Amino acid sequence: MLYTALGTAIDHGVVASAQPVGLGGLGAALAKKCIAGQFGMKVSLKNVPSIGVDRNDSLLFSESQSRFVVTISPANKISFEYLLKGCEFAQIGVVSGTSLEISGIDGAKALNLPLKGLEEAYKKTLRDY
Repeated sequence: MLYTALGTAIDHGVVASAQPVGLGGLGAALAKKCIAGQFGMKVSLKNVPSIGVDRNDSLLFSESQSRFVVTISPANKISFEYLLKGCEFAQIGVVSGTSLEISGIDGAKALNLPLKGLEEAYKKTLRDY
């Protein structure tokens, strides 16, 4: 159901970008989105749908399947929510600034990484390989 609904939202032009959460988990997917788009994000882990998870690292690095980081224009919020009705999803943040800022489950700042440093750390691992 999720794949069909997300595909429909993409086909209707409602989705600006979509990144699967895979290797490295949510943290890696968020970092990749920031690097690819050259935009920062402000994210709150307390808004991530989860049951019984009480640790930031578990939310950030779990490689559970069938999850996506999706960005949409605020003008498409109502359409997106309508098209994904019946699927589990949540707004966990906004595209903003020039860094990846994540607040933890308790609301405290968990990390704040400038895009330049984030991109360099990511590309360095590729160069050193």
